[in-house]
Amino acid sequence: MRQPEGFKDPRFPNFVWLLLRALYGLKQAGRAWWKTLRKWLFSLDFKPLNSEATAYIRFRQGKVIIILWHVDDGLCASTPGHMDDFIKEISGGPWTITDLGEPSHLLGCKITRNRENGTIKLSMHSYIHNIISRFGFQNLTSIGSPLDPNIKISRRSSDSPDPSMSNIPYAEAIGSINWAAEACRPDIAFARTKLAQYIQNPSWEHWSQVIRVFRYLSGTAEIGIVFRRDGTGLRSYSDSDWAQDLDDRKSITGFLLVVAGAPISWKSRKQRNVSLSSMEAEYNATMEAAREILWTRKILLFLSNFLPMTISTTPHFTDSLTSISFIKNDVEHDRTKHIDTHFHFLRDQVESKAISVHHIPGLENPADILTKALSPAVHRRAMDLLGLVA
Repeated sequence: MRQPEGFKDPRFPNFVWLLLRALYGLKQAGRAWWKTLRKWLFSLDFKPLNSEATAYIRFRQGKVIIILWHVDDGLCASTPGHMDDFIKEISGGPWTITDLGEPSHLLGCKITRNRENGTIKLSMHSYIHNIISRFGFQNLTSIGSPLDPNIKISRRSSDSPDPSMSNIPYAEAIGSINWAAEACRPDIAFARTKLAQYIQNPSWEHWSQVIRVFRYLSGTAEIGIVFRRDGTGLRSYSDSDWAQDLDDRKSITGFLLVVAGAPISWKSRKQRNVSLSSMEAEYNATMEAAREILWTRKILLFLSNFLPMTISTTPHFTDSLTSISFIKNDVEHDRTKHIDTHFHFLRDQVESKAISVHHIPGLENPADILTKALSPAVHRRAMDLLGLVA
């Protein structure tokens, strides 16, 4: 530690400054800002959601207002006629607050609301066009699916880097795809997961598949998630592709949670351990979905104290009859003894009626898109099941 240039004290050249306020860019600056923001929200009688630290709610005289925060951007929702009063209330606070009106963009997502039809659409066409231009893929022809199901991708045979790949922005391209996959494009989540495994030592075969993802995005830039007022309550789906990885034979877990006819949470990732049967792989995928269900239910149960909503048993759908049987029937035999007991909390959740497990045919399971490369026709069908529309 030493005194910064321009602030050296000639009387005490070996002393350092004691920082009294957080400076932008320092490691603890974000935490200091968050503590200050929380203190201000508490002074306005807001309470944090018990399962989501960035969401706050206030219930006063029958009026509800909810705030979501991301650094210094806030998204507010309130009961009808209450927003204007709230904006006036906070305008005299410690910071200058700008009311941008009804939201149109948030974190790269475009928000399109149709009150007459009762729909809200989240899309990323501007972001997608920007990353396509950034990597010089504007003139590529579009294609109907992000990965070729006929190509089995694996690691390079050599551990040494390929010199011809030294100037290829492989990691940057994967990072750009990743944000779209996390924000509102679950249809490319599996492609992101698969191709991200090779960031350390990619080959031209891997890069050609990255280009294919961009070709797919160029033709589907307008695609987005559409929530509908008349959509269903919370439900979930899971799927697994057993021993799909050619390098280590680990399976892929895919699950998604749906509310109001569209996904609100999804995951596509490689399982941590090698599953010794397809049933075990599917059971592990269902277990991962159950953890996400319980977290989401905690949020909804908290909100039900303030909003007119009823939280009932959450239905979960999987295309594995054997895993359903294993969940519902407390029976062990030689082929299932090795499954760790911490997975069995799923049985407890089913018995307590927090979750109910149901069978769904594979072609009707939208989580299929999160576990494997599909042909364009099957991929399109899974997108329709997900509620992804242009």
